[in-house]
Amino acid sequence: MLLYNQFFFVLLQLYGSLDTQRYVVLPYERNSGNMTLIKENDLSEKYPMTYSYLKKCETILRRREKGRFDIDNEWFQLSRKQGLAYATSPKLIAPDISMGGNFSFDEQGVFYQTATLYGYVKKDDVLVSYKVLMAVLNSRLCWFYAKYWNSYVWWILSL
Repeated sequence: MLLYNQFFFVLLQLYGSLDTQRYVVLPYERNSGNMTLIKENDLSEKYPMTYSYLKKCETILRRREKGRFDIDNEWFQLSRKQGLAYATSPKLIAPDISMGGNFSFDEQGVFYQTATLYGYVKKDDVLVSYKVLMAVLNSRLCWFYAKYWNSYVWWILSL
């Protein structure tokens, strides 16, 4: 069972430490690098308090997305599982809407981002550190270039 700090409408401070009082329960286990849903029987036996909490929410969880999750033994799964394998990885985190760079570094891989934030995990062959990437992405020069280039591309396309 994974329990991670959750970002949810948290103001990220440039270069500041990440902190939140919210948590998210991820009823998944890591198996050979992949995250798999814990079987309902195992969940109730190994994590009875968590299972009890989820059972109280079962009706709501089953009704998500017009009943798409009304699945026996899997009703407690996450609706959006993309990127779940990277939940425990170090990553840069940034809000989905931002005027300029607002990247923060989850050095320990203990924060799980929600729909209002994105996590960016670099590939193993990228030799530049996360701190350097964060500094570049948070720089005014980077965002000036992104804004200028985007405007230029739209101007060309409108000709």
